[in-house]
Amino acid sequence: MDAQSIAVVVAGLGGLGVLVWVLAKVGKALVTIAEALAAAAVVLLAVWLVIQAVVWSLRPTCTHWRASGDVVALWAGWHGWGGAWRGWGCWSAWGRAWQSCSRRS
Repeated sequence: MDAQSIAVVVAGLGGLGVLVWVLAKVGKALVTIAEALAAAAVVLLAVWLVIQAVVWSLRPTCTHWRASGDVVALWAGWHGWGGAWRGWGCWSAWGRAWQSCSRRS
């Protein structure tokens, strides 16, 4: 093996080392980008699910607003907000029945 062949092998190994180093850097950059995209996808999925949950819960609330108001009034009364409890009694079907029962006695 002459000096020129040895120089070509050394240069080839050096070039291969540089190529592997560059590919490693590119791979790390791609992994960082993939992790950022995955995190963004998870956040967007979570936001989408929250929006769907709100729409899912508001649809029957708007359709059955009187019953939903009764549930809100019961919840408010249960948590000690008596003003909301008594104020809603004038408007709901349950409140009218409750008032008529209380007037009889």
